[in-house]
Amino acid sequence: MEIWIVVSVVFSYICTAIIAKGDMIANEYCMPRPTLVDIDRPTYNFFPYVVKLNRCGGSCNSIAPNIKHCVPTSSTDIKITVFSPITGGTHTIVQKNHTACGCQCVAKATDCDPDTQTWKPDHCRCECKYKEPPVPCPAGSKWDSGKCKCVCSTVPEKCSNKKVWSTETCGCVCHQRHYNRCARKGKMVDETDCGCISMSAAVIGNKDDSNSGISKEYLVVVLAVQFGVLFMVFDCILYTKQAGVIYTLKKKCSSKNSAFNSTDSESSCDPASGSQHGTWESTENIVESELPPGTNTLPRSEA
Repeated sequence: MEIWIVVSVVFSYICTAIIAKGDMIANEYCMPRPTLVDIDRPTYNFFPYVVKLNRCGGSCNSIAPNIKHCVPTSSTDIKITVFSPITGGTHTIVQKNHTACGCQCVAKATDCDPDTQTWKPDHCRCECKYKEPPVPCPAGSKWDSGKCKCVCSTVPEKCSNKKVWSTETCGCVCHQRHYNRCARKGKMVDETDCGCISMSAAVIGNKDDSNSGISKEYLVVVLAVQFGVLFMVFDCILYTKQAGVIYTLKKKCSSKNSAFNSTDSESSCDPASGSQHGTWESTENIVESELPPGTNTLPRSEA
């Protein structure tokens, strides 16, 4: 804390000296000051459109605004009567009027990694717990105590226009804008050319990756089963309309069974060609052979 105080005093002294020479415009420090405020931006349905209220603004001494910024510590509600040109009536809108200001860290304690970092409120930042890596960094990486993680130790390569150098992967990766663009389209980024590809194409493209867990054969079987199910459902719908493959096969089988039954019935009922005629003749021959010699047999008509 003492270091920050000394730095602030020295910096303020230097700036004051430069301002006294007229080479700089005076710095504005954190305090409530009159500010123009829009009433109902961006619609602007009420008049007055813009009013003057106190708002906190300015820097926190010599500390950069990206480290500490000016915030309101107290405020009051101001009721403003406005006119609506659309309805022709009046309304009451409540706006905040800042009465006191204070300095606050831009970063928060929740931004720190509790496993590797501790929050330093005096410095408004997270500090690493370890000067040396708690776990050895992988090959090609080194420990960065400022970032509190392992970073690439190799010399950055020159990347293409669509890619940037990544200290985490130690290689060129697609720029974040390509990920944002593909995400808006519901697609994924192709790491080779940073183009957008569909989810299914990304899965098939990684078919040779042993860690993906999905093989080309598995996808083919799944697609074949899905096609078969869809085909059966569609053919069942056609069957109800007396069409389709199932209906055609059933009709052919019914025709063959009808023809077979008709032929079998004719052969069993026709005396001229059936087995009954042959049986009758063989019976007569047996009877004649068993009669004594000289016995006259009855005519066939009488029999």
